[in-house]
Amino acid sequence: MKKYYYLLITFLLLSITGCSTRQYYKPDRQHLQNEEVKLNKDLSSDIIFFTRDSATLKDGIVIPENKRLKNGFIALNSELAKKGNILLIIKENREIKFNKLIVQASKKGNLLAVTFSDNSFELLDLKKNRPILKNSFDTILGAERKFVAPPLFYKELIVIPTLDGKLEIFDIKNRKFIREIVVSKKDYFNNIIFLGVVNNTLIAASRDNIISIKPGIFSQQPYNIKHILVGKYDIY
Repeated sequence: MKKYYYLLITFLLLSITGCSTRQYYKPDRQHLQNEEVKLNKDLSSDIIFFTRDSATLKDGIVIPENKRLKNGFIALNSELAKKGNILLIIKENREIKFNKLIVQASKKGNLLAVTFSDNSFELLDLKKNRPILKNSFDTILGAERKFVAPPLFYKELIVIPTLDGKLEIFDIKNRKFIREIVVSKKDYFNNIIFLGVVNNTLIAASRDNIISIKPGIFSQQPYNIKHILVGKYDIY
Protein backbone atom coordinates (compact mmCIF):
# COMPACT_ATOMS: atom_id res chain seq x y z
CA MET A 1 0.00 0.00 0.00
CA LYS A 2 2.78 2.45 0.91
CA LYS A 3 4.54 1.65 -2.37
CA TYR A 4 1.48 2.64 -4.43
CA TYR A 5 0.87 5.69 -2.27
CA TYR A 6 4.35 7.11 -2.86
CA LEU A 7 4.19 6.20 -6.56
CA LEU A 8 0.98 8.20 -6.89
CA ILE A 9 2.46 11.26 -5.18
CA THR A 10 5.54 10.95 -7.39
CA PHE A 11 3.61 10.86 -10.63
CA LEU A 12 1.46 13.84 -9.60
CA LEU A 13 4.58 15.84 -8.81
CA LEU A 14 6.40 14.80 -11.97
CA SER A 15 3.40 15.61 -14.12
CA ILE A 16 3.62 19.31 -13.35
CA THR A 17 7.36 19.83 -13.23
CA GLY A 18 9.72 20.60 -16.08
CA CYS A 19 10.74 16.96 -16.26
CA SER A 20 7.34 15.90 -17.52
CA THR A 21 6.30 15.37 -21.10
CA ARG A 22 3.46 17.59 -22.29
CA GLN A 23 1.47 16.39 -25.27
CA TYR A 24 -1.94 16.81 -26.84
CA TYR A 25 -4.38 14.07 -26.14
CA LYS A 26 -5.87 12.35 -29.19
CA PRO A 27 -8.43 9.56 -28.79
CA ASP A 28 -7.35 6.30 -30.41
CA ARG A 29 -10.84 5.55 -31.62
CA GLN A 30 -14.42 6.69 -31.45
CA HIS A 31 -17.48 4.56 -30.89
CA LEU A 32 -20.56 6.16 -32.40
CA GLN A 33 -23.87 4.36 -32.27
CA ASN A 34 -27.32 5.49 -33.30
CA GLU A 35 -29.59 3.57 -30.99
CA GLU A 36 -33.01 4.41 -29.65
CA VAL A 37 -33.12 4.43 -25.86
CA LYS A 38 -36.36 3.15 -24.34
CA LEU A 39 -37.44 3.27 -20.71
CA ASN A 40 -39.06 0.14 -19.36
CA LYS A 41 -41.45 2.21 -17.25
CA ASP A 42 -42.58 5.81 -16.81
CA LEU A 43 -40.97 8.04 -14.19
CA SER A 44 -43.17 8.95 -11.23
CA SER A 45 -42.44 12.68 -11.72
CA ASP A 46 -40.09 15.11 -13.46
CA ILE A 47 -36.32 15.07 -12.95
CA ILE A 48 -35.20 18.13 -10.97
CA PHE A 49 -31.50 17.30 -10.50
CA PHE A 50 -29.08 14.74 -11.82
CA THR A 51 -25.43 13.72 -11.61
CA ARG A 52 -23.39 11.09 -13.45
CA ASP A 53 -24.57 8.46 -10.98
CA SER A 54 -28.15 9.31 -10.06
CA ALA A 55 -31.17 11.54 -10.62
CA THR A 56 -33.61 13.12 -8.17
CA LEU A 57 -37.28 13.37 -9.14
CA LYS A 58 -39.68 16.10 -8.05
CA ASP A 59 -41.43 13.68 -5.68
CA GLY A 60 -38.12 12.90 -3.91
CA ILE A 61 -37.48 9.53 -5.52
CA VAL A 62 -33.82 8.88 -6.40
CA ILE A 63 -33.05 6.67 -9.38
CA PRO A 64 -31.63 4.11 -9.92
CA GLU A 65 -31.69 3.47 -6.13
CA ASN A 66 -35.48 3.96 -6.04
CA LYS A 67 -35.32 5.56 -2.59
CA ARG A 68 -37.33 8.56 -1.41
CA LEU A 69 -35.44 11.48 0.12
CA LYS A 70 -36.65 13.87 2.77
CA ASN A 71 -38.57 16.85 1.46
CA GLY A 72 -36.37 19.24 -0.53
CA PHE A 73 -33.20 17.14 -0.60
CA ILE A 74 -31.46 16.23 -3.86
CA ALA A 75 -29.07 13.30 -4.24
CA LEU A 76 -25.39 13.94 -4.93
CA ASN A 77 -24.65 10.21 -5.06
CA SER A 78 -25.92 6.98 -3.47
CA GLU A 79 -24.65 8.04 -0.03
CA LEU A 80 -25.18 11.80 0.19
CA ALA A 81 -27.87 14.39 -0.50
CA LYS A 82 -28.06 18.15 0.00
CA LYS A 83 -30.59 20.91 0.63
CA GLY A 84 -29.01 24.35 0.59
CA ASN A 85 -26.50 24.33 3.43
CA ILE A 86 -27.60 20.96 4.88
CA LEU A 87 -25.95 17.66 3.97
CA LEU A 88 -27.75 14.37 4.49
CA ILE A 89 -25.94 11.07 5.00
CA ILE A 90 -28.72 8.94 3.52
CA LYS A 91 -28.06 5.56 5.14
CA GLU A 92 -27.70 7.04 8.63
CA ASN A 93 -30.45 9.64 8.14
CA ARG A 94 -27.93 12.07 9.63
CA GLU A 95 -28.02 15.78 8.81
CA ILE A 96 -24.97 18.05 8.98
CA LYS A 97 -25.53 21.80 8.80
CA PHE A 98 -22.94 24.21 7.39
CA ASN A 99 -22.93 28.00 7.25
CA LYS A 100 -22.76 28.19 3.44
CA LEU A 101 -24.29 26.58 0.37
CA ILE A 102 -23.08 23.08 -0.50
CA VAL A 103 -22.00 22.37 -4.08
CA GLN A 104 -20.69 18.80 -3.93
CA ALA A 105 -19.55 16.17 -1.45
CA SER A 106 -17.91 12.75 -1.19
CA LYS A 107 -17.60 10.26 1.65
CA LYS A 108 -15.02 7.58 2.40
CA GLY A 109 -15.34 5.76 5.70
CA ASN A 110 -15.42 8.39 8.45
CA LEU A 111 -14.11 11.14 6.16
CA LEU A 112 -16.46 13.63 4.51
CA ALA A 113 -15.20 16.08 1.86
CA VAL A 114 -17.44 19.03 0.95
CA THR A 115 -17.07 21.87 -1.57
CA PHE A 116 -19.07 25.10 -1.26
CA SER A 117 -20.44 27.82 -3.52
CA ASP A 118 -17.79 30.35 -2.43
CA ASN A 119 -15.03 28.03 -3.75
CA SER A 120 -14.06 26.74 -0.33
CA PHE A 121 -13.56 23.21 0.98
CA GLU A 122 -13.98 21.34 4.23
CA LEU A 123 -12.81 17.89 5.33
CA LEU A 124 -14.57 16.41 8.35
CA ASP A 125 -14.02 13.45 10.63
CA LEU A 126 -17.54 12.05 11.04
CA LYS A 127 -16.59 9.79 13.94
CA LYS A 128 -15.11 12.63 15.98
CA ASN A 129 -17.64 15.11 14.57
CA ARG A 130 -15.06 17.80 13.91
CA PRO A 131 -13.30 19.38 10.91
CA ILE A 132 -9.85 18.19 9.89
CA LEU A 133 -9.35 20.96 7.34
CA LYS A 134 -11.02 24.15 6.17
CA ASN A 135 -9.61 25.95 3.15
CA SER A 136 -10.69 28.76 0.81
CA PHE A 137 -9.46 28.90 -2.77
CA ASP A 138 -9.37 31.84 -5.19
CA THR A 139 -12.39 34.12 -5.49
CA ILE A 140 -14.57 33.28 -8.50
CA LEU A 141 -16.51 35.65 -10.77
CA GLY A 142 -19.10 33.04 -11.63
CA ALA A 143 -19.57 29.28 -11.72
CA GLU A 144 -21.91 26.76 -13.27
CA ARG A 145 -23.12 24.78 -10.28
CA LYS A 146 -25.35 22.28 -12.09
CA PHE A 147 -22.45 20.14 -13.29
CA VAL A 148 -19.66 20.09 -10.72
CA ALA A 149 -17.38 17.13 -10.06
CA PRO A 150 -17.23 15.91 -6.44
CA PRO A 151 -13.96 15.56 -4.49
CA LEU A 152 -12.13 12.33 -5.31
CA PHE A 153 -10.68 10.08 -2.61
CA TYR A 154 -7.77 8.11 -4.03
CA LYS A 155 -5.76 6.01 -1.59
CA GLU A 156 -4.26 8.50 0.93
CA LEU A 157 -5.03 11.56 -1.19
CA ILE A 158 -8.01 13.78 -1.88
CA VAL A 159 -8.23 15.47 -5.27
CA ILE A 160 -10.36 18.59 -4.80
CA PRO A 161 -11.94 20.15 -7.93
CA THR A 162 -12.29 23.91 -7.51
CA LEU A 163 -14.80 26.25 -9.14
CA ASP A 164 -12.00 28.15 -10.88
CA GLY A 165 -10.69 25.29 -13.01
CA LYS A 166 -8.05 23.71 -10.76
CA LEU A 167 -7.33 20.50 -8.90
CA GLU A 168 -5.93 20.79 -5.38
CA ILE A 169 -4.18 17.63 -4.15
CA PHE A 170 -4.35 17.07 -0.38
CA ASP A 171 -2.28 14.47 1.46
CA ILE A 172 -4.56 13.06 4.18
CA LYS A 173 -1.81 11.28 6.09
CA ASN A 174 0.50 14.30 6.34
CA ARG A 175 -2.34 16.86 6.47
CA LYS A 176 -1.01 19.17 3.77
CA PHE A 177 -1.58 20.26 0.17
CA ILE A 178 1.08 18.83 -2.13
CA ARG A 179 0.18 20.08 -5.61
CA GLU A 180 -2.08 22.35 -7.65
CA ILE A 181 -3.01 21.37 -11.21
CA VAL A 182 -4.58 23.87 -13.63
CA VAL A 183 -7.22 22.32 -15.89
CA SER A 184 -8.56 25.53 -17.43
CA LYS A 185 -7.76 29.24 -17.18
CA LYS A 186 -11.08 30.89 -18.06
CA ASP A 187 -12.14 33.75 -15.82
CA TYR A 188 -15.65 32.45 -15.11
CA PHE A 189 -17.92 29.38 -15.50
CA ASN A 190 -14.76 27.35 -15.25
CA ASN A 191 -15.57 24.61 -12.78
CA ILE A 192 -14.41 21.02 -13.14
CA ILE A 193 -17.28 18.96 -14.61
CA PHE A 194 -15.57 15.56 -14.49
CA LEU A 195 -12.96 13.99 -12.24
CA GLY A 196 -12.07 10.33 -12.07
CA VAL A 197 -9.52 7.57 -12.50
CA VAL A 198 -9.83 5.62 -15.76
CA ASN A 199 -7.51 2.67 -16.37
CA ASN A 200 -5.05 3.98 -13.72
CA THR A 201 -5.02 7.45 -15.32
CA LEU A 202 -6.32 10.56 -13.56
CA ILE A 203 -8.79 12.35 -15.85
CA ALA A 204 -10.26 15.82 -15.27
CA ALA A 205 -12.27 18.12 -17.52
CA SER A 206 -13.77 21.58 -17.61
CA ARG A 207 -16.16 22.78 -20.32
CA ASP A 208 -13.27 23.68 -22.62
CA ASN A 209 -10.39 21.34 -21.75
CA ILE A 210 -9.64 17.76 -20.75
CA ILE A 211 -6.43 16.56 -19.10
CA SER A 212 -4.98 13.16 -18.29
CA ILE A 213 -2.17 12.44 -15.86
CA LYS A 214 -0.12 9.30 -15.59
CA PRO A 215 3.51 8.71 -14.54
CA GLY A 216 5.73 11.26 -16.28
CA ILE A 217 3.08 12.41 -18.76
CA PHE A 218 0.65 15.34 -18.63
CA SER A 219 -1.70 15.32 -21.63
CA GLN A 220 -4.34 17.87 -22.54
CA GLN A 221 -6.71 18.68 -25.38
CA PRO A 222 -9.16 21.57 -25.87
CA TYR A 223 -12.76 20.52 -26.51
CA ASN A 224 -16.22 22.01 -26.33
CA ILE A 225 -17.50 19.57 -23.71
CA LYS A 226 -21.12 19.07 -22.69
CA HIS A 227 -21.03 15.71 -20.90
CA ILE A 228 -18.48 12.96 -20.27
CA LEU A 229 -19.17 9.25 -19.99
CA VAL A 230 -16.55 6.68 -19.10
CA GLY A 231 -16.18 2.97 -19.70
CA LYS A 232 -13.58 0.63 -18.33
CA TYR A 233 -10.93 1.85 -20.77
CA ASP A 234 -12.64 4.57 -22.83
CA ILE A 235 -13.90 8.13 -22.43
CA TYR A 236 -16.83 9.49 -24.45
